[in-house]
Amino acid sequence: MIRKVGYQQDCACGTKSNLFKEISIDYMGKTCSMDPEKGFHEVHIEDNIEVILCKRKIELYNDVVEEREDFTVEAEVLREVTSTKNTILHVAAKSGNMKIAKKIIDFDPSLLHERNSKGNTPLHIAASLGHLDMTNFLLSQHQHMTVPLLMIKNENNETALHDAVRNGHNEIVKKLIEKCPSLTSLRNKDGESPLFMAVDRGFFDIATHILDIEECREYKGSKGMNILHAAAIRIDKNFMEKVIDKFPKAITEEDDFGWTPLHYAAHFGEVELVKLFLDRDISLAYKQNNEGMCALHISAKKGRVDVMGMFIERCPYTCQLFDKSHRTALHLVAESGHTKALKVFFQNRKFAFRDLMNEKDDEGNTPFHIAAANGHYALLMSLADVRRMGGAVNKKGESILDIIQADSQLMEDEKKIIMSNLERHNVLWSLETMVDRQTIKVKNPKAGGTGAANSSEENGKKDKEDDNMKAKEEKKDDIKDLANFNLVVATIIATVTFAAAFQVPGGNGGDGLANLREKGSFVKFLIYDSLAFGFSAVSIFANFAYPFLAKVTRITYPIMLSLVLTEFSLICLVLAFIEGTRSVLTENSWLPEVVYASLFPISFFLVRPIIVRKTFLYSSRKLPWYL
Repeated sequence: MIRKVGYQQDCACGTKSNLFKEISIDYMGKTCSMDPEKGFHEVHIEDNIEVILCKRKIELYNDVVEEREDFTVEAEVLREVTSTKNTILHVAAKSGNMKIAKKIIDFDPSLLHERNSKGNTPLHIAASLGHLDMTNFLLSQHQHMTVPLLMIKNENNETALHDAVRNGHNEIVKKLIEKCPSLTSLRNKDGESPLFMAVDRGFFDIATHILDIEECREYKGSKGMNILHAAAIRIDKNFMEKVIDKFPKAITEEDDFGWTPLHYAAHFGEVELVKLFLDRDISLAYKQNNEGMCALHISAKKGRVDVMGMFIERCPYTCQLFDKSHRTALHLVAESGHTKALKVFFQNRKFAFRDLMNEKDDEGNTPFHIAAANGHYALLMSLADVRRMGGAVNKKGESILDIIQADSQLMEDEKKIIMSNLERHNVLWSLETMVDRQTIKVKNPKAGGTGAANSSEENGKKDKEDDNMKAKEEKKDDIKDLANFNLVVATIIATVTFAAAFQVPGGNGGDGLANLREKGSFVKFLIYDSLAFGFSAVSIFANFAYPFLAKVTRITYPIMLSLVLTEFSLICLVLAFIEGTRSVLTENSWLPEVVYASLFPISFFLVRPIIVRKTFLYSSRKLPWYL
């Protein structure tokens, strides 16, 4: 047994460099080894004749590895194998040197059929590495044995054709099929045919060639898939048309998960492929996978708007199909949160199934419940605009408002914003939430202390409610104080900016026009001053509107708006000061730049909390833009 430690590589000069650190041979129970630099040495070998024989075996393998065409073949060493059971012909096949391979085969043709530890013949190796000349040479040897050689399978039940297809060697594939067309119908251990392997790896030129072979009758792959499943994933419409023409049954076949090729086309949103499948067999739209999902369910879950529109237009009754959890496609849209996908349902004139909006799944959840449970509040508002939600509850007794109230990721202000909008759509709380049931239990003599325990529990509950009410009142007072302070600041800014519009830098001329009106910095001053005045004026108006809106909507939105506007007006006020100062100074003055440099970090800390909070609300929690 020969063991090689190391590897071989091509040098920059084009010669082969032997990087084997050590080659060892097990021979008749004894071990010898040789370092290429230090020469041969033996370990536990007593017979000098055996030492010489082992040395010759190592030299022979090195001659093949280094492609020395002047090497000589010796019968004693020719059938030795490496630790992976590669024969000397396997090594020659890896190198691609046909002259060396010819010497070996001329001496012992039976090596053509020898297999290594993985069951690969030299032909497997040549085909997998893309050695076309070596492949042709091996096939040309012993013509009467060519077909058996081509049909030899490795431990994965693969022929040389499988290896050539896997690695995309088109010319070798053509040569192997030319010699034995029936190879195209053999499947490996995973159930993959050469045709399926080519499509799976995106080698459509190879796949087209195999498909054109008349003897090709096998198109199945792993996990119950066929080439149409793979082509729908790899996406090649022209190839799929050829496949359907040759294997029409493939379009209706399901894989181990119950998915047809149409399911995969819908999953990836390939409108052209979906149209192709529906044109061939419209009933495919109603096929359901192992989870009970049809292709519309799949496209709705992924938010494939164009595909959904095609299904609703051509197969409208797919909207009424339920999966194994008794969910419609509308439930899956609510779960995924794709607002555009929701619009497809209601913009289509053929969608006459609005009653499905109140359809409940196995847990009693309507699409409204699912949207609320997943935090898709923008989609929830869109649903509310289409149909009245009412007080529908699931099997847990939860209404939509109950689910929102229980959302720990929402702040109280955010909950008020959402719920106040929903209440305008007549969304109701559950009865359990509306009515505080206080059951008075009669003391059982055999279970002493029950009445006292109930009384203690009720007192604790009442104390908790009192604490909550107190906290709400304190928060309301804080909001009022903040509103008053903001009103004072906004009023001061409005007053200052109003006065600055008439008492401009540089003064006015005899005609009443500003003396510096031709300077660009003066124009910027007027722009920033006007913006500051406008923001502060709107902020004041929002403060005045707060008492009225708070009674109607029970939200703090006006205060939030006024705070933001005041911050913007303050920033514009500083910018107006800078440009006004610049207009009355020389062009080389450095003062405005210093003020500008200090303004940016201040503005960042003022605006950052707003940006972070709104980003969380609108992207993470998916609130409507207008809340």
